[in-house]
Amino acid sequence: MKLQDICYLKECYVYSTSYRFCFSHLALAPSTTIGPLNGDMSKTVNITWHRKDRRLLPELHGQIRESAETYGLEDFEIFAKLAFTHPEGPRKALETLAEMPKGMGDNHFPLPLSLIPHIGLFVPTKWPTPQEMARGRDIWSKRAAQLAAAGNSYG
Repeated sequence: MKLQDICYLKECYVYSTSYRFCFSHLALAPSTTIGPLNGDMSKTVNITWHRKDRRLLPELHGQIRESAETYGLEDFEIFAKLAFTHPEGPRKALETLAEMPKGMGDNHFPLPLSLIPHIGLFVPTKWPTPQEMARGRDIWSKRAAQLAAAGNSYG
């Protein structure tokens, strides 16, 4: 199954496939890609869904399309790079980000919370720069300090 939508107002596309594809030792399927219409693959974000959720791909794709139409690619890219730098991995980062207070400055989460259990990977296609890695680790370090002060932890 292949699904494709173009979000002209946000200048991005959403492409999903249930087909299995491999990179070196990794086998990924099903997945959804959010990318720019201008073809700059360095800004693309990939979401790999759990295989058991393959039958849900039309629904998952639709929710990502709606989010892309609302938030645009840039928010997905920012959150993917931030999630990539989380000490416990991208999935834990998404759970942590989803729990943070909403509506404070730029703090908005582009994914519906109902999608998080279905996500295996949420990653940028281009490795974050050293500055982005340092910034992300700093953000997570500060968040861990806030949680420790409140008596909580990432787990």
